[in-house]
Amino acid sequence: MLSDQELIHYSRQVILSEIDEAGQLKLKTSTVAVIGLGGLGSSCALYLAAAGVGNLILVDFDQVESSNLQRQIIHSCESLGLSKVVSAEKRLKTINPDIKIESVNSKIEKNNVETLLQKVDVIVDASDNYPTRYLLNNYSLNQGVPLVHASAIKFNGHVTTFNLKPSSPCYECLFENNNHNEESCESQGVFPPIVGVIGSMQASEALKVILELNTLDGHYQTFDLLNNKINTFKLSKSSNCPSCS
Repeated sequence: MLSDQELIHYSRQVILSEIDEAGQLKLKTSTVAVIGLGGLGSSCALYLAAAGVGNLILVDFDQVESSNLQRQIIHSCESLGLSKVVSAEKRLKTINPDIKIESVNSKIEKNNVETLLQKVDVIVDASDNYPTRYLLNNYSLNQGVPLVHASAIKFNGHVTTFNLKPSSPCYECLFENNNHNEESCESQGVFPPIVGVIGSMQASEALKVILELNTLDGHYQTFDLLNNKINTFKLSKSSNCPSCS
């Protein structure tokens, strides 16, 4: 049940027929893991907390540095030197003190992924490296947990939802697991609003998975803020995919 105070607090979304009280209760009783509390994870976690997702698991092993603050809006100057998950938890609690937050100051790896993610309803991949993305994809497939993936660099970003159902394509259907050239914000640069746009889209996808609304499952959406272009491409499950075929 939602309390009277909760109905007031979330009234602007409860009034939406697609959410209503039943949907808000789903959000309250759901658990979402956000892997990476950098640019994407920052805006994503803020909106998940504000929307009332009852349980958040935050995973990151990095500390807040001055160069992060240009785009990682969950952190502040007061967070410099703190672990990103501690900084993020403090900020999220100022937005919604009623949710439960588990902060994991650790790298997610094969030896801990099952322990960390065993209770989650949705995984948000806001990481910045390919090994983590493939690891999350494999866990998502094995456990049947939807995976909201995104990436952003320079002025460009993309977002999609993988593994929502057996017929859905997976991360490796789109990105073959071979030698990739890692691109980073440090080496390539990043336009601050792109991570806000893409991170917010990840929050939208995670919320819609929980609410059973229409998602980007089977589609890949790209954003080019330099040229003001948004494109959506249809994805299909690969018959040759080593992970899901």
